[in-house]
Amino acid sequence: MSSTPLSFLCLPEPGDKTIATYYQRVRAIALKQLLTFPVAQLEARNRRVVNEARRVIAGILTSHKALVMEAMSNIDVYTPLLILDVGPELAGESADDLLFAAFGALFPILGHLAPKGMVPETILWDLPVKHVPDSTAHRVLYFEPEAKGMLVDPMGMEVRLADDTPVRLKPMDPHLESQPGLRVDHPFHRLSPDLPRLQFSLYDSNPLSMFEMHPDKDGNQITLSGLPVERWLSAYREALEIIRITLPGWYDELKWSMKRLVPVGYLPERHLSASYREAPGLAYLTLCDNPLTIAEAIVHETQHSKVNLLSWLDPVVHNGMTCWTQSPVRPDLRPLWGVLLAVHAFVPVAAMHDRLAEMNHPVTQTERFPRRRAEVIAGNHRGMVAVVENADPSPTGKRMIDEMFALHEWLRLKCPPAPPGMNIDPDILPPG
Repeated sequence: MSSTPLSFLCLPEPGDKTIATYYQRVRAIALKQLLTFPVAQLEARNRRVVNEARRVIAGILTSHKALVMEAMSNIDVYTPLLILDVGPELAGESADDLLFAAFGALFPILGHLAPKGMVPETILWDLPVKHVPDSTAHRVLYFEPEAKGMLVDPMGMEVRLADDTPVRLKPMDPHLESQPGLRVDHPFHRLSPDLPRLQFSLYDSNPLSMFEMHPDKDGNQITLSGLPVERWLSAYREALEIIRITLPGWYDELKWSMKRLVPVGYLPERHLSASYREAPGLAYLTLCDNPLTIAEAIVHETQHSKVNLLSWLDPVVHNGMTCWTQSPVRPDLRPLWGVLLAVHAFVPVAAMHDRLAEMNHPVTQTERFPRRRAEVIAGNHRGMVAVVENADPSPTGKRMIDEMFALHEWLRLKCPPAPPGMNIDPDILPPG
């Protein structure tokens, strides 16, 4: 792909760390909420515990800033805090619940780091705990009934179960067993050794997961649809391999841009997916029988995640939610922001199609491929024209749109016309 034009936030150079930098800035927003959200808005019984935990963490931040910021990069930590930044009412959750979720995910991370001298004094959380995601050790701890509390000290983390039994979590010890009052689950699966941050997850902490904007979906309930997890892992690994060989720079960036893929059902011939601005790095995906469709979905949702991440730092387009357009491929009106997200998601999909065709890859030897390739190019063009003609972009947004348009035009001129008899709707927009 050396001749393919590079594009800001679309097709990056290998080694580009723009997205990693954006995550650093967004997790600083989350940290601010963790440390400064007004305790007066919390229930009175919780204020002392939150204040004391904040005091110790603020001290750790002073002496070990890099380690604290790394801990804040955990999706279970920053997602409830970003929701808190927008407003707890967004998820129908209380501020207490959102802060509790963030601290509950942060404590195990600090526990793993404590023996390195990071935690100079005990952080005590003497409030009920239902469960704790410990993704560092690839597990989730469920307390039945609720644990009485938890603490992190210089030795690590300890949980006090409902019957007062103390359970010490040894740092990085994968051998913790279930026992009365404690169930240990292992829902996190590594997809590729060269993507260490990317997990296929049967656990989801996102409070927004059942808030659905797509007219053909009803939330994002985790389900394997009765299929073995090995089938899902095999299909997603096959899809990732398609991305690796066709979009090497984009795939390299995946180390930073996507963190967790959550399964939400099996549809043999189509794919539905979702992502949320408040949970960058998280995508909900269905399984289908076509590995290229899954590859498209991974690219699609990761691209959404990248722009959503940028939107915390920059307006991108000032009229994104005030300029609306009719969509012939969805029954609802779409704001310009939605069209921009769609085009941004599918221009690299078109680049993947282009490279597959150059390679004469087996997935191109089907009746479906030329139609799909032509549809994506046509949809991208209509959407790209709508964005270029109507957007009022910020300087960063303008760079993204200009470079994306240049890449699209390069791909459009290379794409062969649709085969004879294959009529492509000239009014099509890229799917959202």
